[in-house]
Amino acid sequence: MQAYIARRLLLMIPSLIGVTVIVFLAARLAPVSTVNVILGETGIRDEAIAAEVSERLGLNSSLITQYTNWVWGMIRGDFGESWFTGTSVGGELARRLPVSLELGALALLLSVVVAIPIGALSAIRQDTWLDYASRGSAIFLLSIPTFWIGILVVGLGYYFFTWAPPAEYKSIIEDPSAHIRLMFWPVVVLGINLAGTKMRLVRSSLLEVLRQDYVRTARGKGLNERTVIFQHAMRNALIPVVTVIGLQLPLVVAGSVVLESIFLVPGIGRYAVEASTRYDFPVMQAIVVLVAFAIMISNLVIDISYALLDPRIRYN
Repeated sequence: MQAYIARRLLLMIPSLIGVTVIVFLAARLAPVSTVNVILGETGIRDEAIAAEVSERLGLNSSLITQYTNWVWGMIRGDFGESWFTGTSVGGELARRLPVSLELGALALLLSVVVAIPIGALSAIRQDTWLDYASRGSAIFLLSIPTFWIGILVVGLGYYFFTWAPPAEYKSIIEDPSAHIRLMFWPVVVLGINLAGTKMRLVRSSLLEVLRQDYVRTARGKGLNERTVIFQHAMRNALIPVVTVIGLQLPLVVAGSVVLESIFLVPGIGRYAVEASTRYDFPVMQAIVVLVAFAIMISNLVIDISYALLDPRIRYN
């Protein structure tokens, strides 16, 4: 297992290099000039000032020099400074990352807690009203985009209850009540959206496992149905679900970007939206690389979890 993990970590290096190259070139070759955007906010149209701003941002050097300086800075933990606010990108990411991690982790946890019991009941009670209701609910959840549900929650909440997302963020330590009020609806909206896919997958996977010979053998030995399902069938049925959790991580990131903006959550997603509207390339580059690295690590964790769920799976 240790050798497998080491190989996977080494393989991440060329993948990350490829991500940095693509992100850097996409930012530098964009049809919009950041210098013009900065000067446009001030209303100044002066070539000398534009050249000075370009020099200060390091845009006058060659692309290779800019890329090398950027990557070397990230290796040292320096993600640069925002071209618009002048604040440290690394400092902002360190402040906002725990908020986004909390939102994504709670949403994934909620989706698992909702999807596994409902999907399992749907498989056990196949072709009953409970099965039809759960399947219909899963399709309904898959059909509605998160941004629409989020806007609907805010709109209806304000119309009927004069409720609006808190404008000021409070951590769970500073004010638990305010923190829960801020994070509750983004977690629920994103979690139930992610649960739809898992509900359908748990049902189909468990139905397939329940038809296997070893399950019929367990029943033939006189084991009760609960033991057959939870100790023999469910463990193997969850392997595809674990795979889907890994595949849903980009959806978690995309959903967080939208919901953090709607519910005023000061996470990385909202930071990315603010940076993209201003073409703040150091911020955008750092966020993309960070998200790519997180997805690579999560996929490694998902692969390792297969061996924990199924002892027959071994990595050399």
